[in-house]
Amino acid sequence: MARARNPLVEFAHDQVPLFADPERDYHWVRRYDGWERDNNAITLAARDESDHPLTVRLSFIEPAVLRVQLLTPGATDPPPTPMLIAADTPRLTLTVEEHEDGLRLRTSALVVDVDRDPWRLRVMAGGRSLYRQEIIDRAYHEFVAFPFGYSVRAGEVRVHETFALEVDEYLQGLGGQYAAVNKRGQRHTAWSRETAGTNTTPVTYMHVPFFMSSRGYGIFVNHGERATYELGYPSTVSASFAVDAPVLDYFLVAGPDPKAILRRYTALTGRPALPPLWSLGVWMSRCMYRDAAEVRESVTRMRALSLPVDVYHLDPMWLASRSRQRLDSCDFEWNHEAFGDPAALVSWLGEHGLKLSLWENPYVWRGSAMYQEGLARGFFASVPAGSPDSTARVELPAGAADNSTVQSAPPIAPTDYPDDAALIDYTNPDAVEWVK
Repeated sequence: MARARNPLVEFAHDQVPLFADPERDYHWVRRYDGWERDNNAITLAARDESDHPLTVRLSFIEPAVLRVQLLTPGATDPPPTPMLIAADTPRLTLTVEEHEDGLRLRTSALVVDVDRDPWRLRVMAGGRSLYRQEIIDRAYHEFVAFPFGYSVRAGEVRVHETFALEVDEYLQGLGGQYAAVNKRGQRHTAWSRETAGTNTTPVTYMHVPFFMSSRGYGIFVNHGERATYELGYPSTVSASFAVDAPVLDYFLVAGPDPKAILRRYTALTGRPALPPLWSLGVWMSRCMYRDAAEVRESVTRMRALSLPVDVYHLDPMWLASRSRQRLDSCDFEWNHEAFGDPAALVSWLGEHGLKLSLWENPYVWRGSAMYQEGLARGFFASVPAGSPDSTARVELPAGAADNSTVQSAPPIAPTDYPDDAALIDYTNPDAVEWVK
């Protein structure tokens, strides 16, 4: 009998608190010995508590946006992530003042103090404290949350940041999470995957590595690697985030209000097109409308009760294959038997002032015509040779010739949910155009 799978199994090891892993060696930035300036960037030669050399780079993207980077021993600058849009070199006035205890960096919006020994970064805006790294989150002599630094386990490096929380501070963001809006007191593993539901797990369809504080700043973590956030938990006086990478790269975005924070954040990552006005209206759905008759009945009832509604959303029963499948995927084949002519349904909804939305997802049922086409054109996610899944699901397009082709075909990445489908490779521009 097959063992039942819990969607949290793959995150089991991530449930160990960031700073309580007995298999990890923890290190933190202890001091800096020297620095140099290049335009709007300050590079500091730092040391950890064991005297290992580190590099910290502080640079300004605009007067109110500070970029913080930490390179651990032996690490080099990684390639740019696709999350940042190209930008011209900023033009701003940055003054640097050196004193006995460290550096003070000034722009028209921020004052950044860098303490020499012990290392600490503090940021002020508008004459008040905005953000500061936490370096003394201890219980007696032991750290509850380690300061800005890194840890190592079995040769793998993880970088981390820890910053202080005020008593009344709350945090929000990190994309689609099925939990309280205020993230303070929560722990999140940032790794987008199929949630297999929307009501019981912290697993998320789409992680956004950005959150905002009620104190008037936001943090954008410029990483695609798996990350973990402990925001006022288990420590109640500080928040931390850690990334499975040898280099840490994040942006501190000052406000003072959410509108200003979001404007500056989206200037870094790009802004989406303005959605149509109707998409901001009231949506009506259920799991699931079985046929067009149910849709018409619901519309008629809503209008009779004078209840506002602008969009009707159909879950996957609009797909012809769904009733024969165990789990959801998408091949874009309309269910004519249950929903009739699609143009007629769209027209009928339009006469009632409604738009139609159709559920879809990035999986394609194996055996469907769309699957055969995608397989032939190499549009599905595959796994690297030599990985544990590299022998899984090597398949040929229908009509392919011989076993030699099987050996050279890239293995299709297995999926846990659904297990009878392939995942479209959205990193392939041709695959994206195909789906469009």
